[in-house]
Amino acid sequence: RAAMRMLENEGFAFENYIDIFDGGPTMTARTDQVSSIRDAQHVEVTRVADRLDDDADALIATGRLADFRCCFGKVGAGGSIDAETARLLQIGTGDTISWIGR
Repeated sequence: RAAMRMLENEGFAFENYIDIFDGGPTMTARTDQVSSIRDAQHVEVTRVADRLDDDADALIATGRLADFRCCFGKVGAGGSIDAETARLLQIGTGDTISWIGR
């Protein structure tokens, strides 16, 4: 039930459908109402640094469909990200990210 509550807090809903193969509930959502998508900020990466002075923990994503990548990392003011996040997402200065604080 805790996993369902987490999804409900993001904007998903239980539609009284149980998957016969998994034996579990199926959750649905309108993607424009999922809070992590709706409230995400979209910025161009302006700086990659080993250490950021004004960083925030964030869920950071880049790409679409087959090129989509996402990780937890550090985001700073003006589109700066930490070097480990850049390495994991395979991005650099000039690339676009979507992020939301966590």
